[in-house]
Amino acid sequence: MSRLGTEYLTDQIRVIDFGESFSFSSPPEDLGIPEHYLPPEVLLEEQEVIGPACDLWALGCTLFEIREQIPLFYMIYDKDELIAESARFFGKLPKEKWGKWEARGDWFDEDGNWLRKQTQP
Repeated sequence: MSRLGTEYLTDQIRVIDFGESFSFSSPPEDLGIPEHYLPPEVLLEEQEVIGPACDLWALGCTLFEIREQIPLFYMIYDKDELIAESARFFGKLPKEKWGKWEARGDWFDEDGNWLRKQTQP
């Protein structure tokens, strides 16, 4: 960290965890990222999708959590439910990903409309 210089340090937020770093040309077989920070394409187990877009997704999830003080996908451990919640929040997945997601009919109709009823507190 000391080699980065002080221009990257702030009194507000510090990103310090570089424990999961690797070359994009040789990513690990299993990422050490918690599932609720993984993008849909990784949850769908697509090949060769690990790269900068995954980092941006994880960063967005992290920034949401810092801002709201709760994870974006809180207490969700099922991969299909994680994909469903991301599609519910951000819209229908791109066509090729939508078609690969076998469990989509449990959550959405073919137009991407949410099928489940909302529960009232």
